[in-house]
Amino acid sequence: MSRGTSVSARTRWVDIAKGIAILLVALYHSVLFLTAAGVADDMWVDVNQVFKVFRMPLFFFASGLFALSVIARSWSRLWRSRLALLVWAFGLWSVIRFAFFHLVDSPLPLDETKLLRLAIAPLWPQTGLWFLHALVVFFVAAKLLDVLRVPVWLQVGGAAVVSIPFFAGVDLGNISYDGMLQYFVFFLVACHLRDRILPAVQRCGLPATTLAIAAFACGYVVVTWFGLEEVPGPMFVLAIVALIAGLLLARTIDRVGPVARPLAWMGRQTLPIYVAHVLFIGALTSALRRVADNPVVDAVRPVLPLLVMAIAVAASLALWRAVRDLPVLRYLYEAPSWVRTVFGFIRSAEPSESDRSPVRP
Repeated sequence: MSRGTSVSARTRWVDIAKGIAILLVALYHSVLFLTAAGVADDMWVDVNQVFKVFRMPLFFFASGLFALSVIARSWSRLWRSRLALLVWAFGLWSVIRFAFFHLVDSPLPLDETKLLRLAIAPLWPQTGLWFLHALVVFFVAAKLLDVLRVPVWLQVGGAAVVSIPFFAGVDLGNISYDGMLQYFVFFLVACHLRDRILPAVQRCGLPATTLAIAAFACGYVVVTWFGLEEVPGPMFVLAIVALIAGLLLARTIDRVGPVARPLAWMGRQTLPIYVAHVLFIGALTSALRRVADNPVVDAVRPVLPLLVMAIAVAASLALWRAVRDLPVLRYLYEAPSWVRTVFGFIRSAEPSESDRSPVRP
C-alpha cells in the first residue's frame, strides 16, 4: 500500500513489521499448496500452526498505525486516497485469479474457480484476497465510529469482546468476515493508541525482544499442550503476546539486522506481493507435481516451502516493477482515475475536514 504519511513521521521498523507479516503470509500459502500436492514435508504444517496468531494481527496492526489521519478525511477523499485502490484491486485480481486457476491445476479446492462465487465476491468473499475486502471494511467502520464519536475505550473493548470467541474457533463460514471480527481490534488499537505504542517500542532493546519471543514460545507450548485452542481467551492473549514479539523483533532488526532495508522495502510493497504471490505459488506447485520424484526436488524437500515462497515474492515484485509504468498494465496496481473520482459528486456536500477531528483516547 502507499505509505500514507511522510518518511520522517514513519519509523522504518513499522515497514519491517509489515515485511515480516507479508513473508509469513506467503510462506503460509506456499505450505498450503505444497503439502496438499504432497511435495513438501508435513512438518511445515506445524510451522504454519505456530504462526497462526502471528501473521494477521501483526499485519493489520501495522496497517492501522497510521490510519488515524486517513479516517479523519472526508468520505470522498478517503475513497480517492485509500478505498478506491483496495476495491479496484480486489475486483480486478478476483477476475484474474478466476481465469488463472481455470488454466492452472490447484491441489486445493479453490472457490475462486466458481462463477457464482466470483459474482458474489464483493459481498461474500471466499478467496485469498479477503484481506483487501477486510481493509475496506476496517477503514469504513473506523470512519463511522469516528463520525459517531464512539469513545475509543468502547471501540477497542467491544472489538476485543467480539474477537475472543473467533480466536477460539467460532466462525461464520466466510474467511473475510471471520478475519474482520477476529482482527479488527488490532487495527483499532494501532489506530488510536499509536502515540503511546510507538515510543514504547522505540525504547525496547534486545533483552525485551528476547523476553517477548520466549513468552510467545512458552505460551504456545502451554496452549497446545493443554488443548486450550478452543477455550475463549488463551489464543487471544497469545495473539497479543505474538504481536508484541513481532513489533519488538521488527525494531531489533531495524537496529542490528542486515536485512532491515530489504524487509522495510517489502513492507512498503505489500499490495504487489499480496495480490500476485499465490499465482506464482500455484504455477510452481503445478510444475513441481510433475517432477515430484526428481532427485533434486527430493533433496530440497525440507526447505521447499521457503524456496517457493522466496521465488513467488521475488516474481511478484518483478512483475510489479515491469508493468507499473506501462499503459493499461499499470492498472494492475493502480486504480484508474474514473474509479478514484466515482464519488466526487458528494464532495461539496461534506463538512470541511478542518471542522472536525478524529476521536482520541
